[in-house]
Amino acid sequence: LKPFGLNPPWPKSFCLSNRPYSSEFRLSEVGFKVIAELPRTPALPPSAMAMAALAALLSVPLCVLLLGSLVLDFDCVLRGDCIRGKDGSAFLPPRRRFDQTIPEAAGTAAGSRAIVVFSNREMACSNKTWEDLRLYANRVNATLHHVRDLQGPEFQDVKRQCVRTLATSSIRFAKYAMMPFFLQRYDQVALLDDSVHMSKFAPDIFSVGADTPQAVKGTLDASVVKQSHCDTYRVPRDLCALNRRLVNSGLLVFSSQHHSDLFDEPCERWQRAGGFYDQALFNAMFMKRRTPIYDLN
Repeated sequence: LKPFGLNPPWPKSFCLSNRPYSSEFRLSEVGFKVIAELPRTPALPPSAMAMAALAALLSVPLCVLLLGSLVLDFDCVLRGDCIRGKDGSAFLPPRRRFDQTIPEAAGTAAGSRAIVVFSNREMACSNKTWEDLRLYANRVNATLHHVRDLQGPEFQDVKRQCVRTLATSSIRFAKYAMMPFFLQRYDQVALLDDSVHMSKFAPDIFSVGADTPQAVKGTLDASVVKQSHCDTYRVPRDLCALNRRLVNSGLLVFSSQHHSDLFDEPCERWQRAGGFYDQALFNAMFMKRRTPIYDLN
């Protein structure tokens, strides 16, 4: 009976409310039993006058809320923070409120960190994913950047023909193309797929493996390196690590000091290889540059 808030000495009888009945229970030496179940008197509906008064009270804050939303959306259009649709008419709430100001490329600040996600789509539970990612970025002292399209400053130094290639057939390589922009501004950059959800139990991925700063941090995939991966990206035969497990490109952590040379593969080769898109490209560059991998698992 303690879950019901009844403590010794026990009463001889008591009632529990459980719509639509009020049940009376009586104790006995072997337990308790229901001795009466009486229907509860149904509540009367509110009067029309009360409903009208309630509607009038709610209409004022509702109008303010709608007006505020319109102003905010219009403001994000002026700032250019909204997602840009094909016809310029599709807008989403400005997620760049999560971002801090992008620093100039005048040299990376020691210890600076960024978490970068390229996502030009809405996904199930995306609000929860972004909120948890923002909390994680705050916890590990990193700047969160959500890149939505190819028109932002992240692609300002990418060759025009490469941007056209991305726009027409290879948007999956946008993560690779924008990495130099961030490595010029941050000491460490974590590159995440938009399908990655950061748990509240996730460790600080920037600090893990700090004793091997020359290694790219990532997780090993179940798939392995195939000859087609090496052929597509012209990996020399002596460096093609056939049957070695691929590094999953959904979560990678780079260092500006050690990994800036991984991002010079010409866009003419940005194509699907062995069933993979940018994952094959990233792994080909790891093999070409003999880049060590720190397995986050």
